[in-house]
Amino acid sequence: MEIFYKAEEKYFPYILLAPALNIFEFSGIATTHFHELMYTNVKSWLLSRYKFIHPDARVVFRIEKYNQENLAQLIQVLEIIKKANRNKVNWYHYPDAWEGGDVPEVLKKFPPDFLNIKIPDLGSMEEKINALIKTNEQSNEELAIQLLLGQNLPIESYIYKVMINNNFETGKNICFEQGFFKILEHISGTNTLKLGYANITQVPTTIGEAWNLKHLDLAANPIAALPSEIGQLGHLEILDLSYTNLEHLPATIQQLVKLKELYLQGTFIDSLQVFTHQLPDLQAISLSSKQVEQLTLKNFAQLDHVQRVYVARKDFESLPQNLRAIQKLSFLRPLYKEINENVPKVLLDACSGVFELSGRSLSDESRVFGELIFDWLDQYALYPNEQTIFVCRIEYISGHNFSKLLLDVFHRLAPIKGAQVHWYYEEDDEDMQDVGAEFAEMVKVPFELIAY
Repeated sequence: MEIFYKAEEKYFPYILLAPALNIFEFSGIATTHFHELMYTNVKSWLLSRYKFIHPDARVVFRIEKYNQENLAQLIQVLEIIKKANRNKVNWYHYPDAWEGGDVPEVLKKFPPDFLNIKIPDLGSMEEKINALIKTNEQSNEELAIQLLLGQNLPIESYIYKVMINNNFETGKNICFEQGFFKILEHISGTNTLKLGYANITQVPTTIGEAWNLKHLDLAANPIAALPSEIGQLGHLEILDLSYTNLEHLPATIQQLVKLKELYLQGTFIDSLQVFTHQLPDLQAISLSSKQVEQLTLKNFAQLDHVQRVYVARKDFESLPQNLRAIQKLSFLRPLYKEINENVPKVLLDACSGVFELSGRSLSDESRVFGELIFDWLDQYALYPNEQTIFVCRIEYISGHNFSKLLLDVFHRLAPIKGAQVHWYYEEDDEDMQDVGAEFAEMVKVPFELIAY
């Protein structure tokens, strides 16, 4: 079940609703005048999901200051929780939280077996840790985490505070190093851990506990070795170790029988055997420079089951022509972007020969990846395939920006020998047929209009 969170804004509380971790926390300052609109999503989330919450879930309110309007909204939140008739709520009453300092009468109306009103110990370690994290300074946040670990206090909600407020990378590193894989999965997506460029120095032996992982990205971290427990990731399909300091892979790597993609470019690994018979489902691999030095046509004969082989551009250029001509070999990884249904998706893959833009353009967000497409095509033009068929399956175009992006793409294709554009349109869609015809007149690349 997904997490709801909202970082503390000025005069609005920090909110974390994390069912998988049994954490439900409201903290900070609640004196905003835009209270009703901001609380609507919180109440809607609770109404639709709270009946599924574990009865032992920890529900905490640490509101240090609030006014009448926000208290009314918080009471409504309490009523939703009470209706579920499951969880006991701890409400910490701070000295200056409310007018006059007393506990509001409306809170006293809740039965004590539901709402436990506590006076916080402002000198406690927990409050000191909260104060450190609230500074939003990396050094203080790291100190807070070390204190939590040293005091053996629950750490998950504090890590979320660190990440949600400001310091995302610090929180991710802490999670990985301490083995908090549930948190990382919620951040990166289901069954995915993306931890590239995070300055991680070692992989914890507890990595084996994340047995349901399918995608693990550790690229560009100063990691010198992998623990043997990596072999316990029996569902892993993508493993990116590129530009790490690895010289060897553990023998247990052969247990990753479902691995489809393995990226070793930029490492110091010199063995080519890892992708021959040990990983039967492997479809794509990137090689280190030391591995490229060993490449021969005979070695490629061992790669029948591998569909795409990537190397660094300098390594590609140093290979003899007969190896560079092998289509499954390229210095360009595929470019794949799918933002949302209002922005066409793009897939550019030199090895498979798939070049496609498809979908509807209803937003200007496509300009975000325009430069990525241009750079990829400029690189591809240096060593293109014998034939490049660029497929456009655009259903609708709104606005000038995407049309200009397409025009720039077609201009980049024109100098590429063997390049052509296939413009697909629905048989009765005269508008998109006309758009394709206009592009065909404006560019020099061969253009084919195809009705379907």
